[in-house]
This record gives sequence, structure tokens and C-alpha cells, in this order.
Amino acid sequence: MRPSHLLVMIGAAVLVSSEALLTTTDSKQVKLSGVGVTSHQDSSQRLLRTHHAIDRDDEDGKDDEDDEDEERALTTSKMWTMKEKGMTATGYAKKLGIFSKMKSGMSPGEYMRFLNSHKYDKYRTYLNFLKENK
Repeated sequence: MRPSHLLVMIGAAVLVSSEALLTTTDSKQVKLSGVGVTSHQDSSQRLLRTHHAIDRDDEDGKDDEDDEDEERALTTSKMWTMKEKGMTATGYAKKLGIFSKMKSGMSPGEYMRFLNSHKYDKYRTYLNFLKENK
């Protein structure tokens, strides 16, 4: 018999024996999960911890220039204002703080997370707006 076949047989035997050990502890696991289920039945009374950030300089209620980098969707009027003030796509990327990240080398996973980020979405929206309204 080849050594690889022998190792597969040993591995299968170990898995079968460990499965037998897990079935003997199922009675304890059922009891523990029963306790967990009762605590989640009343999910309407769960309170989640939230942290609300207060923008102190925005207490006047007016739309300030620095509000563009907040986590809000870009409106068409904001983009027209930015374009009239001479904001380029590169300048907006620098303002969002993603310009250096765009120019750096990223792993494929980091690149996908970056493409799905809110800041990149805002940059892409403004870039498309500039292309459409030359």
C-alpha cells in the first residue's frame, strides 16, 4: 500500500473516533443551546449600544464647505458647486484622503475593500459627474 493511502486511512480513523467523542457531549451542548435560545426569544427588548457623533461646528444648521467629506451622498447641487469652485477629481480624492491609497500598490483583497468603501464611491460619483458635464 502506498504511504499516501495509509495516511488517508489513518486520518479517516481519527476523524471517525473524534466524531464518536462529539456525539457523547451532544447532550451537554443541547442544554447549553437551550439556555441561549431562551435569552434570544425576546429580541424586541434588546438594546444595542450606539455612539452618536456630534458635529460641533454644524450647530448653526447651515451647510458648510467641510460637510462634503462627511458620510453623506453627494447631491447634484453639491457637485455643481464643487465644479464651479474648480475642484478636480484628483483634488477631491486628496480631500477624501484616498489619493495616496489609489496610487499605492495594494493586495487584491485590500483593493476590493477599497473599491467597496464609501469614500471611493463618492470619488467615483464625482468623477463620473465631471466626465458627463465637461
